[in-house]
Amino acid sequence: MIKLGLKNYLKSYRLFFLPIGALSLGIVIGLSIFLPALLSAIKDFFSGAVKIIGDVKPNWEAVWETISSTFLSVDYADIELAAREIFNRGFFGKLLNDCIHAAIDFDALQVQFEELLSACATKAIGAGVAFLVFSVLGAVVGVFATRVEIRRNVAKRKFWKFILISIVHTVINATIIAVGAYLITKFEKYAVIAGILTFLLYGAVTFFEAYLVHGYKKVSLRKVLRVRNFLSLALLSVIEIAVMIVLIALVLYISNVIITFFVGFSVVVITLSCVSLNAEAYVKDMADAAAKAAAPVLSAPAEGAQSAVIAPAEGGAGVPALTTAEEAPAVAAENESAVTATMDETPTVAAEENVAAEESGAAEETVAKGPIGTNGSN
Repeated sequence: MIKLGLKNYLKSYRLFFLPIGALSLGIVIGLSIFLPALLSAIKDFFSGAVKIIGDVKPNWEAVWETISSTFLSVDYADIELAAREIFNRGFFGKLLNDCIHAAIDFDALQVQFEELLSACATKAIGAGVAFLVFSVLGAVVGVFATRVEIRRNVAKRKFWKFILISIVHTVINATIIAVGAYLITKFEKYAVIAGILTFLLYGAVTFFEAYLVHGYKKVSLRKVLRVRNFLSLALLSVIEIAVMIVLIALVLYISNVIITFFVGFSVVVITLSCVSLNAEAYVKDMADAAAKAAAPVLSAPAEGAQSAVIAPAEGGAGVPALTTAEEAPAVAAENESAVTATMDETPTVAAEENVAAEESGAAEETVAKGPIGTNGSN
């Protein structure tokens, strides 16, 4: 089983560029929507901001009133104190701030800028969602197409069976994993036993599904549901996952994160697809081997066995008789001699028939003319 699984796993890498291509196509379509929409949103924001600022009309009367009220609020009874207050750092800064707020209605500007920013952000976020949707769609198509192609090469079955078994397999395995996790957390003292039972139950369910799909009435269920097969399946899965981790780490070491993302996506998809199909591939291989062994095999007849060479009966007629393999060459020679003799006799028989036909025609002509004397008397 391990040899067959590794062979199928390595052969599946010929589909290496299929998930990468599907994912890349989804990302390209998403970027073709996202980037123009983002640039358009930025352009709309700046043009809207320029328009808003251009529409601002300062209120100079409010500015003059602010300046007047500020200077009039100073107590000029003590000139020295008034001068100190006016020439203080904070006086003119506060005056400038009050003048700006008096000239421009910042509350109205804030509302306009918030509306503009919200519209542009909504447009950019919508484009970002479209990018994510198409990227995820490309990844899903890549995963599905890769699984279909690997299944076609490893464990081919009808499409409706693929959908049905996939749903059932997901539900049952999720239930088994959930129950196993609950038992492990509930009975910590027996966590090892619970883990072993969960593993055996998972293997039994996986092989039983494979038996129903590929081996029903073809192989014995006992040969499929063996602890040895469960252990081989677990070991094979560990080997394939270890190869996956090593490949991703190697690519990350010699390249960058972006290349590792695409390569790792393809490697993960191929590995997990093969891991999920190892049991089916093994059962299908058993079923194919059993069917091939049960099929009739055409081989040369054994020594002394009867052959299909037919010997003619005496006189050229009668019931054909089966001969042994030792008598077959002699019978074939007799048949060839008989055919040659028949062909040699054919021209003689044809000549005799021609002579007989000529004599018959002459006799008929004589009868038609009648006696000579009869014509003279007439």
